[in-house]
Amino acid sequence: MANKTMTKRITPRHLRVGFYWNPKNLGTSMANLMRAATLLRLEIQAVTDSGVPRTDSGADQSDALDRLLEVLWPAFGPSARQSLRERVTAVTWPSTPDP
Repeated sequence: MANKTMTKRITPRHLRVGFYWNPKNLGTSMANLMRAATLLRLEIQAVTDSGVPRTDSGADQSDALDRLLEVLWPAFGPSARQSLRERVTAVTWPSTPDP
């Protein structure tokens, strides 16, 4: 039998949401995660800079997001790195040279 890559659906029965994954989409999924994480971190920073109090567990979320961004840092392009370095100055971002 040929080795086929299957798309699989992950749907908790009690939720009306479905998730699909396929190993062929890993690169796209990582790119989307990187974009979303960068945007979310920049949005959190904008809220922090505005002085509006956050009602969620902001510090824990920011710290976790910062760790994720640091792990993904080598894959970021120059514009994402520059945006994070310029706008999120409380974090010491890796000194990895731009790709």
